[in-house]
Amino acid sequence: ETSAIVTQAMQLGTPVIVTDTGWYAELPDFVLKVPAGPGAVDALVTHLARLDADRQFLASLAGLTRRYASTELDFAVVIGRYIEILTELSGERSRRRIIDDGLYRNVATALSDLGLAGSPQEEAMAAGIMDTLSACL
Repeated sequence: ETSAIVTQAMQLGTPVIVTDTGWYAELPDFVLKVPAGPGAVDALVTHLARLDADRQFLASLAGLTRRYASTELDFAVVIGRYIEILTELSGERSRRRIIDDGLYRNVATALSDLGLAGSPQEEAMAAGIMDTLSACL
């Protein structure tokens, strides 16, 4: 994830410079990136000098940043994506639950058919079967 301050800066159309690592590395190409480790200071100085010398480039980055933020970082868009993901997960869980319910019914029927409920040995067998099956359920 990215920090709130970077997100807020981008939502204001402010070009940002980030370390090229983690989530920041996934930001679009117009986001200026500095390598982690050796060379970071030199890269940062280079970016700052270019922004200071080329106001047209700075304005271009501001426009790209503003457009990106209005779609990819917009609160309603992000919430919409969360809803899509949760809906998909809910549907997948419902499908799995149908499979799981059928499996549980089959196991319960099979154990009932075996009639393992009388002696301590039969109860131990039933417990062993359930222990083995529980990893699959």
